[in-house]
Amino acid sequence: MPAPELPPEVILHICSWLPPNRRWLLPLLTVNRHWHRVIVSELYTTVSIRSLADQYHYRNLFRETRRARQHQHDAHFYSTTDYAGYVRCVDMSFPYPGKAISDEVLLDLVRDCTHLERLNIYNCHLISTRGLLAVLEQCPRLRHLHCAMATGLTAKAFEYSGRELLTLNIHGLSTAHVFRRGRRTLPPSLTRLSATGWLPLTMHLPHLRQLRLDGLQQQTMPGALWLAFPHLDHLSLKQASIVDAFPYTRLDTLELTRCSVAPSVPAIVATHLHLAHTPVGHPRTWIHPRLVSLTTPPNTSPEDLEHLIITVSEDNHLSKSNSSTSSHCRLRHLTIVDSPGLAHTGIPPAMLKGLVSLDTEIDPMSHFPPEPCRQLTDLRMRAHTCRWSMDMIPEVFPSLRILFWSPSVDPSLIAHIDRLGDLCALMILPLYYREPTARLVMLRETYQHVDLAKDIW
Repeated sequence: MPAPELPPEVILHICSWLPPNRRWLLPLLTVNRHWHRVIVSELYTTVSIRSLADQYHYRNLFRETRRARQHQHDAHFYSTTDYAGYVRCVDMSFPYPGKAISDEVLLDLVRDCTHLERLNIYNCHLISTRGLLAVLEQCPRLRHLHCAMATGLTAKAFEYSGRELLTLNIHGLSTAHVFRRGRRTLPPSLTRLSATGWLPLTMHLPHLRQLRLDGLQQQTMPGALWLAFPHLDHLSLKQASIVDAFPYTRLDTLELTRCSVAPSVPAIVATHLHLAHTPVGHPRTWIHPRLVSLTTPPNTSPEDLEHLIITVSEDNHLSKSNSSTSSHCRLRHLTIVDSPGLAHTGIPPAMLKGLVSLDTEIDPMSHFPPEPCRQLTDLRMRAHTCRWSMDMIPEVFPSLRILFWSPSVDPSLIAHIDRLGDLCALMILPLYYREPTARLVMLRETYQHVDLAKDIW
């Protein structure tokens, strides 16, 4: 089939194999008119404002093409193509110098985005309730609203008025302020909610699947709260006091950060388990064969990790009795904190081989496996390291894309950064306030955006 006759779905599938960078798509605009229409729709599906230049470019483009369509008989420099009609996501969360997103800027950007489905205004504190309500009125298809740290918003912005929102992120906005009046409620269609502080017990969200609450200040978790979320499968709590058993026996994701858990609370089977700075009574009862992501509780011993690998091996033996037994763990994401006992033995090699991301206080170079970890793309080391460790990273982790380096690294090692391969994001704390190269600035800003992704989205 000739290239001009390819269906749009096939062209988009071809584009999905290209690196996530606009410059790889731009040459495809010149193939023919059919490809041009498809590639333009892909280029403008997501509008990400990462600098003042981006802010000016998109605002000016949408404004001038709007004027060109309104005055078609007059000679005009800009095309009449409705680029804003392709937009499905507007992301203003990226921090950059001079960032000042006001109501006027926001409305000018989304005025013609009639198909907008996702909006992120993280840390845009100049946006007011009136401006956000105008956007909701202008964009009836909006389903995902992320307004974390947008402190200019009030309770009226989240009052339910028939809008079928699926995702709402009000992280950084106190729920005591947002829900201070009993008549204020959220859309019952919500499936994802992120907030700061406990939610009122009168709230009922029957379709909620993902709940994230932080800033709980060691308050005791009210057991009646979970009756409002019968279908929850992703629960994240920060600084909570848990004394009663959860009404759920199985969750997809359970995140407990700096929480106090009573020894009588039974373990929950979760595919993604995160117990950062959260001691539990019997750590091994929380570990099961199907763990994919794990943040170890404090004082995890080498025996605990070996127990995980043994448990997985036994599970593989039972489920694959006719095939060879594998001793590799199913873990893909591992975070180790407050576990000094592992410093002497290191991380078991069988666990390292299958990891995609590793965040550890132990230098993995001191106990690296005999074979390279080709799947690991995200490495965050918070231990003392040396030049020898940096030289070994390309050999042990050849697919590395994101790297965080501990504050105890030798600043002179910056000259060896280019040996680390094709990094997408990099953070070296001792060099944070220095004047690095333009590439290091870009890598550092990208890491900040990646590191804050949970709060932003």
